[in-house]
Amino acid sequence: MATDYIRLNLTFRNLIVDLLGIDGATVQPVRQNQAKLPPSVNGQLVTTAVINQNPIGWDLALYEDREDGDLDETIYGDRNVTFRVVAYGETSINLVEKLTMKIISDRSINYLNENNLGYISRSDVLSIAAIEQANFEERHQVDFDFHYIASESEIVNAINSSEISASLVYGRQYSSASLTGLINITNP
Repeated sequence: MATDYIRLNLTFRNLIVDLLGIDGATVQPVRQNQAKLPPSVNGQLVTTAVINQNPIGWDLALYEDREDGDLDETIYGDRNVTFRVVAYGETSINLVEKLTMKIISDRSINYLNENNLGYISRSDVLSIAAIEQANFEERHQVDFDFHYIASESEIVNAINSSEISASLVYGRQYSSASLTGLINITNP
C-alpha cells in the first residue's frame, strides 16, 4: 500500500507552523544523510520526519462497476503513522511542549481529519542535547502517532466471456469425450 510520505510530512509541517505561530522556513523535513542541519532562523529550528508506518489489520479491496464494463479496484490500507519532531536551540523545550499541548486542540483535530489523519497518541518529550562544533546545543524530541487510511485505485479489465474445454474423467480413466463451450459472464 502506498503511503505518500512527502504529502504527509508537508501536511504535518503546515500544522506545526500554524499551531506554533512560527516562520514556515524554520520547519524543515529531515533529509537522508544530511551533513548539517539548515541554519536556525530567529533561534528557532524544527525538523519533522515520518519515521514509520505500520499496517493495522488487513488491507481491503473494493470494486465498482464502470460504464465501459470494466471495474474500478480501490485498495484501502489502515496504517499507524509515526511522525518525529525535533526542535533545536534555546527555545526547543518551549516549542515542543507548546506543540504537545496544541496538537489535541479542536482546530488541530479538524485539520488532521480533513487531511485523513486521526490523532492517536504522543511519546514523552525527550531531551537529546548534543555537542555541535564544540558548542552545547539544546534539542528536544517528541513522536506523534496518527491513524491514516491510504488508498490506491486502478482499472481492472473485466472478463465478459471465456472459452473453456475439459476432458471427462471417470475415476482414474480418461474418456475420449470432451466438453467445449463459451461461458458468458453477466452482472446481476
